[in-house]
Amino acid sequence: MKVLILTVGTGKGVADGLAFSWNTHNPDKLCLLVSKESLESTIPELLLKINKSSDEADVHIEETDQVNDIELLFFICTKLIDGYLSQRIPAAQIIIDFTSGTKAMSAGLATAAFSRKCGAVSYVSGSRDLEYGRVRTGTERVSTLSPNAVYTEQNVELFKHYFNRYQFQAALSIFENEKVHPLFHEKADLFSQLAQVFDALDKFQFNYAFEKLLEIDLKIPLIAELGLRKKLTAYKSRLNVLEQKELKQTHAVELFANAGRRAEEGKFDDAVARLYRTLEMLGQIEFAKAYGCKTDEATLDVIPDDLKDKYSKKYSQKKHGQLKLSLFATFEALPKEFSIYQLFSANKDSFQKCAHLRNYSILAHGSQPISKDKFEKYKSFVKLFLGDVEIPAFPKL
Repeated sequence: MKVLILTVGTGKGVADGLAFSWNTHNPDKLCLLVSKESLESTIPELLLKINKSSDEADVHIEETDQVNDIELLFFICTKLIDGYLSQRIPAAQIIIDFTSGTKAMSAGLATAAFSRKCGAVSYVSGSRDLEYGRVRTGTERVSTLSPNAVYTEQNVELFKHYFNRYQFQAALSIFENEKVHPLFHEKADLFSQLAQVFDALDKFQFNYAFEKLLEIDLKIPLIAELGLRKKLTAYKSRLNVLEQKELKQTHAVELFANAGRRAEEGKFDDAVARLYRTLEMLGQIEFAKAYGCKTDEATLDVIPDDLKDKYSKKYSQKKHGQLKLSLFATFEALPKEFSIYQLFSANKDSFQKCAHLRNYSILAHGSQPISKDKFEKYKSFVKLFLGDVEIPAFPKL
């Protein structure tokens, strides 16, 4: 069911242009927005040209004396459109034509069409009569604009807004709930794929992120146009490591980057919890490298002799002779020739302070929120243990 809504003006040739619009769009229903003057002068001629009468069920004439108040006309037009929407006629099947009528009538109807996401906005143009400025009969042509193209362009910008702020689920919902204009299909599809990749990566779902990234053809021109090829290629290599179960420095670096993203969102307690885990992870990686076991599987046999007595009393779990090592104990037990142990040894006081800072967080054992300044200090300290490595940053659209 297709509906055509026309604003109707007065003057020579107006009915010809409107009849041309009718014949071009071939609607099932016709709605005419008229003034008292156009009702008397133009409507009879128009109905004659399209072989209709005003009392037919598929013709509705809406008379208004508001021909110069854009705001009132907007509400009149939205009410007209809403009437058809209430009849379960899809907005995509409603076409509006603002060729004639006062400028305010045209503006009111066009604005209403955009607000209700109508299928098309139409205008009859052609060669104009120099005396009256009217389109000459026989030269008419219909120009149309799909409001959906405008909506999709706006949605693309909104998607980018959410994506660049790591709100990936909100970004994905935009294209899920709205019809995408054909001009934007490729971009919408790629953006949705990227949101799935980085949403999963941000949630540490590395396997899923890797699978989704493999589905993206990095050779398509749009990737190059957006300047994403190099960054996505790097993430492809990184995810190939991250999806493995064995902890490597890449995992710690990714967690450090994740902490930075949480801080960008103002979630400093979340960020510090991730920094603490980053430091813990680095210690576990080095411990496994030194002794061939995880920190929760360690026994006194692997602990340096000068620490055995202390660890037996403080960290023994009695079950199977295993130890439960704290963050500090993990680093303290590392071989003294390890560079990370030497860094730890030179910064023991700061190490303890940072551990305590995390403990005071409401996400650990405390009740006070962590400030941005304290986060920055913690971040700088943890970065010392990561060394001179590149911290990956999510792409921006």
